[in-house]
Amino acid sequence: MPLTVSGDAGPFKGQTYLYAPETRAAAESGHKLTRADGAIDTVPLVSLIVVNWNGRDQLESCLRSIQSCRYPKLEVIVFDNGSTDGSQGVIRESYPFVRLIENSCNIGYALGNNRALNVAEGEYLFLVNNDATIEPDCIDQLISVASADEQAGILGCKVYVAGAREGTLEHAGGVVFPTGYTTNRGYLQHDLGQYDETRDVDYVIGAAMMISKRVTDKIGLFDVMFSLYYEDTDLCSRAKRAGFRVVYVPKAIVHHSRSATTNRVLGTFGRLMHMEKSRIYFVLKNFEAGMLLRWLLLELRMLTSMIIRPFEPKSGEHLVALFESYLWNLRVLRTLIQRRIGSPTAFSNSDLGSFRT
Repeated sequence: MPLTVSGDAGPFKGQTYLYAPETRAAAESGHKLTRADGAIDTVPLVSLIVVNWNGRDQLESCLRSIQSCRYPKLEVIVFDNGSTDGSQGVIRESYPFVRLIENSCNIGYALGNNRALNVAEGEYLFLVNNDATIEPDCIDQLISVASADEQAGILGCKVYVAGAREGTLEHAGGVVFPTGYTTNRGYLQHDLGQYDETRDVDYVIGAAMMISKRVTDKIGLFDVMFSLYYEDTDLCSRAKRAGFRVVYVPKAIVHHSRSATTNRVLGTFGRLMHMEKSRIYFVLKNFEAGMLLRWLLLELRMLTSMIIRPFEPKSGEHLVALFESYLWNLRVLRTLIQRRIGSPTAFSNSDLGSFRT
């Protein structure tokens, strides 16, 4: 049974607190809850946040990996989006170190994370998908890079595809293109060490993203208009324009079951439509005037190509998704303009990573 310290007994009054395994063992033997090097007193508190919706089995794997973390000062919050599969009961029974926040219905990834972020106590906020597992030293690696530079505001991990051939990459930092489409560096490549350099990137994915509290204090939380996709890209873009770095940390390892919940609920067309809605919203909200003009020309060229060849595989489906997405963005245009005005600056060509590898 893991040790939990709540209320006045813990270092964070009223909070449930998870100690690293070696520290738990020491405490259970009656020793003081401080390592010889004073680590617990000096390292920053990390609040790890998991948003869950009907993902009980995967959530258990996620929480077991968190339980094995070596980082000595960790607050764990699960925001449950109205699950009906018994997730809440499993957490209460088997994972008492978790601070469980229960919502009556599914309010989505962005708003769910925002609600949890509002109550998190940590100096660093580590968002982990319920279908991801983290390596024992993952948080230590992220904090090592973050603590070396206060401008390192958002940090991401090397993410492997869970269940695929060993060493199959999903994400090694991300690239934003002038079309607004994005790509994960290393996607489905075999890891041969080609992405082992710590470096600045355009974005990191929300499957495993660490955010300094300084970032959210300055630019706010996720834009909840992104119901699915691009909310992480948008946050990274805003952080960069506010003067923070977005850093890929290859020694921080995560394994992710790709879009397990999304695939089950939405299907292929649903995912495509959500992606296009979010892409267009991201572009209209963030790109500066010159980039917007360039984007419009590229968009028209893509549409022309699809209309000329409508019977090519998936062209018709993609056209429907695009026009539905344009209409949706017109309907939210007033909100979009308000959010654009409220952004630090517009996204320019210089914000696109100079690397393309």
